[in-house]
Amino acid sequence: MVHVEIKPIKVFVQESVLFNEDNSKTDLIPATIFCISSYEKEALTFGIVLDNGSVFFYIPIHKISLSKDCSFEYSLKDLIYNNNESINFNISYFKYLEKQPLKIYLKYLNKWDTCKYIATLDWFEGNDLVHLVLISNGQLACMPSHKLNFTGEEKLESYKKIKSSWIV
Repeated sequence: MVHVEIKPIKVFVQESVLFNEDNSKTDLIPATIFCISSYEKEALTFGIVLDNGSVFFYIPIHKISLSKDCSFEYSLKDLIYNNNESINFNISYFKYLEKQPLKIYLKYLNKWDTCKYIATLDWFEGNDLVHLVLISNGQLACMPSHKLNFTGEEKLESYKKIKSSWIV
């Protein structure tokens, strides 16, 4: 499935994206994310509905924020670890992870930031799993487990991705 419904998230979207990147459009427009979209070999995007009722798909993660005061300091490559492997993915919500203190490592900036867990996205056919998180500045990010620390500490272990299969 290309589009998967998520729990609604109230956000602000950069007006320029609604006008094909017209930089003269500088407002932040209130909206609600209602789905995540996965197009093969592209960064994940969102389906949103504006407060005025207009619906848009293909909204990139670096053009939205949960905070109207967001500086949008993080770029697309900071917020998305890799492009989607396929259109087939699912979304899970883990209550245990919601309660954990959490730090995100932004590899291109060599920087840590505080964040909050929202959901887990799994491209199950390609062994690719990331977590959707809310960063302290209001931006969202999708990062694999090895770029997050669920103790709130600013450290990463050198574990390797599990690529084995266990089949009986």
